[in-house]
Amino acid sequence: MKIALQVGAPEPEQLNAFMQSYAETEFASDIGQAVEAGSVIAAYDSGRLVGIGSRVTAPDQHAALKVILAPGYERRGIRDHMAKLLLPKNERLHTAG
Repeated sequence: MKIALQVGAPEPEQLNAFMQSYAETEFASDIGQAVEAGSVIAAYDSGRLVGIGSRVTAPDQHAALKVILAPGYERRGIRDHMAKLLLPKNERLHTAG
């Protein structure tokens, strides 16, 4: 299995189904705002959406990455690859969840 990352929001149907399955309400509103700002990244496994991440501002005012991954994908380094694409190098250690 090879994971593909795509900067930008997934198709609305895929995004809605994923959010209903795996995300809490708070993250869903964060994603909506991030989609408008263009700071979203999606992870796919053979065309199936398995993760979504968004750049957010952490309480300490640093840019941080908030990620939701489907069960079974947590230990594949997806979060680190998303951070490389969405966060400035000096802010990659800050995670919001």
